[in-house]
Amino acid sequence: MLEELPQENIVIVAQNISSGGGAVLLKQTLRQASTKKSVVCIINDTFQIEPLPGVEFIRMPRSIFARLKIDLVILKNYNTPNTAALYFGNFPPLLPLPIKTYVFCQNRYIVGPLDLKVSKIFAIKVALQKTLFKLCSRKEHTFIVQTKTMAALVKQSLHFSPMLKVLPFTEKISWEKIRFENKPNNQKPFLYVASGEPHKNHLNLIMAWEALSSKFGLHPELVLILNAENYPILHKTLVDIASQKRLNVRIVDEMEHSNLLNAIANSVTIYPSLFESFGLPLVEANQLNAPIVASDREFVRDVCDPQETFDPMSTESIATAVVAFLNKNP
Repeated sequence: MLEELPQENIVIVAQNISSGGGAVLLKQTLRQASTKKSVVCIINDTFQIEPLPGVEFIRMPRSIFARLKIDLVILKNYNTPNTAALYFGNFPPLLPLPIKTYVFCQNRYIVGPLDLKVSKIFAIKVALQKTLFKLCSRKEHTFIVQTKTMAALVKQSLHFSPMLKVLPFTEKISWEKIRFENKPNNQKPFLYVASGEPHKNHLNLIMAWEALSSKFGLHPELVLILNAENYPILHKTLVDIASQKRLNVRIVDEMEHSNLLNAIANSVTIYPSLFESFGLPLVEANQLNAPIVASDREFVRDVCDPQETFDPMSTESIATAVVAFLNKNP
């Protein structure tokens, strides 16, 4: 992403990035620091990252007050020629900045409709985030998204016609680091890499695995990459269902990205998400020529051409797509 920005000095505000796809994309972006004269990155107190050449890190707590302080720090210390601010975590600055400002939008909740059942607390949180996004967005900002679908949603969410850059950025995978196993597709595990937000649709997926067992007599392995510490209730629910139904399901905590790429290369990526701003695991599976079985949704077609698709709201449809994939790969 940094290569696409013309300014020599970049201040990246990534205070609300912690894990998942956002963390992967931030680290990939920071590895482009050599293309700039200087890169300053503001991260939160708990974000884990190794020192990188050409990058100065500043740590701030995760709070609205710290966010205001960040804007004031940029106004005081980085209001210089040929400098730009890149707000990496969806939200524009709270204050108007005199320097060029880019806003990277990767959270579809903020710009798209909330068309799924969630708790009242979650719905209120999203409503507040949408309001903050609209109030702080300005015509002089340039919004960076990764797909045409997200570009359309950003346009629809704002009361003005925004400046947009569609940058489907991701690092090219180093093939020499990938260890491919010589297994036919029908013997590979199905792998779902996702955080635990409601739209990731874990419950429908595991119930589809119950349908595969009870209705079709099939027991393919399903591996879920899910952070138990961040999503303890969902994690326990999935463990309990898999145990009670005696399903061939393993739940694995987050792993190093290099290990994750090896897992993707030797699995069938299954992706039942209801919506995404990008879908990084789909992109990586596509780069690795790994088979994909995914939701029949526009965000999927933005980044790959899956072998099988399904209605993510229907457990029967998910199960039928898995059966179809297995039948085509005997």
